[in-house]
Amino acid sequence: MLDLTFLNLTPPIVTLSDAATVDVVNLINSDDLKPSEKNVLQSLLEVSKAKERAYCSGAELSAFIGSSAETVRKALISMSQKQIFEKMECKTKPGTRRKAFLYRLNKSALPTVKSTSIQSVSSIEELKSLVNPSDEMFGKVEVLIFKLAVCLEHSHKSDTSSKKAIIYIDDEPVNVLVESSGNNVIAKVRDMRYYVAILRLCLDAMKRRYAQYLDGAIELATVLKPEFVIAETDILRSMNLDTGTTSRKHAHNAMMRLDATTYKVLSAPKAFMDEFKIKEYFAKVSHFDVRNYAKTIDDRVAYQIELSNSQIQSLFEECKNQDSSLLLQVDHRIYNERNPLAFIFTFFSSSMKLGSINRYTFQSLKDNIAPNMQLREFKIQLSALLFKHRLEQRDDSGNKIDYIEWTADKKVIKIINAKFNGIEVSIPDGETIFVQRDTNYERMTMNKRISSRRINNRISPQSQAAYVSKNDE
Repeated sequence: MLDLTFLNLTPPIVTLSDAATVDVVNLINSDDLKPSEKNVLQSLLEVSKAKERAYCSGAELSAFIGSSAETVRKALISMSQKQIFEKMECKTKPGTRRKAFLYRLNKSALPTVKSTSIQSVSSIEELKSLVNPSDEMFGKVEVLIFKLAVCLEHSHKSDTSSKKAIIYIDDEPVNVLVESSGNNVIAKVRDMRYYVAILRLCLDAMKRRYAQYLDGAIELATVLKPEFVIAETDILRSMNLDTGTTSRKHAHNAMMRLDATTYKVLSAPKAFMDEFKIKEYFAKVSHFDVRNYAKTIDDRVAYQIELSNSQIQSLFEECKNQDSSLLLQVDHRIYNERNPLAFIFTFFSSSMKLGSINRYTFQSLKDNIAPNMQLREFKIQLSALLFKHRLEQRDDSGNKIDYIEWTADKKVIKIINAKFNGIEVSIPDGETIFVQRDTNYERMTMNKRISSRRINNRISPQSQAAYVSKNDE
């Protein structure tokens, strides 16, 4: 049951969630609602704006309209039956078992208008030269999506359309519901490489807009437009992938899964909600919306992408400051990494400081990169990954030695030193896992390496003191 005692509101409690005002107005103006239902929606819009909060009580709405509480209650029940509102049980007072209800606007019930062709002149200008062969091959990711992406599916065979997961942010649990709409399945972790590429290309497009704004050629509102038109070939080229039919098909399937997949935060510490400006539980967080996939007027196949307000703000801050804490730079090697566990490990390690040594147990590392996986299975998969990328060990005479130790069943590694995608991993005692990112992305272009920066103090099983967790199993 949803705990809303902190609101100090009398039930029923009503919220528009994060629905755009224009969408709510379009719903009010539709022919599907009774006058009493339109009055409740209009009052909810006005009261939420006046009170500057996401939640309102039924009493506040009835006072604004000048009608009885029963009239408001019946209108809410009627709209929930029409699936305009989701009706959920909640707790509004501590120490009571009395049922209370939250009515949350169902955004899927809002009228939407999708374009049928991509013909914007400004969009076509954005399509020109978005990808330069000398561009560094790294991507960008919004911090909140970065935290939530570990909930996605690892197996390419998975047909899951809804699941709950627990992730840990600063060692505090955050309960998340991951869902896909329509007939789609939940996105795979490797699909995130397309999200990373899209966000990077949108950032490049906004930088061009911002430069035009500084020159006085366009208004600020044009800079902050949430729509971008990104050519299909630019997405693939930015990831150093070929542009053949198979690559286009894989990219399109991934884009559709990302478009359909959303995260809902069911419960989380207040600090987490405040940090990411999440106003309410059950608010949806999405990767992006694919508004259209078609040919442009210059005969290029392109995606019309719409980003959320928070994503637009993150990109704009990056344009202004050239360095934003809202966006993370992601290692380019994720684009070609085929192993899902290696992919999410590399994705996760992008947030680590260069050269810093980070200590985990099997349990804590699993919580960070594969929260849905069973601990035993995680140990087995991680052991196989590390064994594949094991580093050679040599004695003082230069002779090769086997510095690897397995459990009795030969499935889980107890001692090893390995390296993949610029990440060094050391397990010295069967329990502790040391992780170090030892290169600075190895800055790459599509045709040559620009530079490589290395760390001299490397980790190894011999160099680290043992640390045994009591809560690993």
